[in-house]
Amino acid sequence: MLTIAKLTFTRGGHCLALDALTAVAGEHHVLVGKNGAGKSILLRLLVHEITDYQGDIHLHQQCLREWPRQRRAQHIAMLPQTSEVAFPYTAAEVVAIGATPLTLSQAEIRQQAKHWMKKTHTDDLSHRLFNTLSGGEQQRVHFARVLLQLSQATRPPLLLLDEPISAQDIGQQHALFALLTEWMEQQQAIVVTVLHDLNQALRYGDRVWLLDKGRLQAVGKPSEVLTPQQIESVWGYRPQLLQTEQGYYVVV
Repeated sequence: MLTIAKLTFTRGGHCLALDALTAVAGEHHVLVGKNGAGKSILLRLLVHEITDYQGDIHLHQQCLREWPRQRRAQHIAMLPQTSEVAFPYTAAEVVAIGATPLTLSQAEIRQQAKHWMKKTHTDDLSHRLFNTLSGGEQQRVHFARVLLQLSQATRPPLLLLDEPISAQDIGQQHALFALLTEWMEQQQAIVVTVLHDLNQALRYGDRVWLLDKGRLQAVGKPSEVLTPQQIESVWGYRPQLLQTEQGYYVVV
């Protein structure tokens, strides 16, 4: 379980203040809000990239500050919006970077990289230079990397995804979410995903966290949080909310 209590962070005009928030294992928590609401900052706090905050962040009842660095890296991984690679690495070499905190032999790393590249539909790109790939291909390569990074977790891992489908076509979007759901259920993982696409949040989220101006406005089931009234109050647009034959809701 992930718990946040009395969390505050201020830097360069950005302010984030969360009184209490909980994420349980085996659920997909989708973080939504306007640009500048503090979504990416929250992910950077949860991955311990930003440490000058006040308040408490606990993972499995242990303060995040107390986790040894290697153990934290084995249990928490983040896929940022953009992640440049400065060296002429192949796609397979980028995926293998995910094994840095792990105790695997080179043969095991190659095997794991191959496994996750197949899962993310990037196995045919393994020998291509990463910087020659399209944005969507690079995104999926990094997705394989973070799944490899969490492969030795001994407790339910925490996976943080910042706009993971922004460069994907519609087929790859749904394939990625299908893989994410399968992996989350198998690992009983805690997944927190930043999305701008409210329809994807409604379809794939178990819980939605709505941030506005650095504060939590609502938490709950997607259809209960993303109501026409709530959407209008945050984004200034009042949509219709329709239910499909499959049972999920769409914003139009």
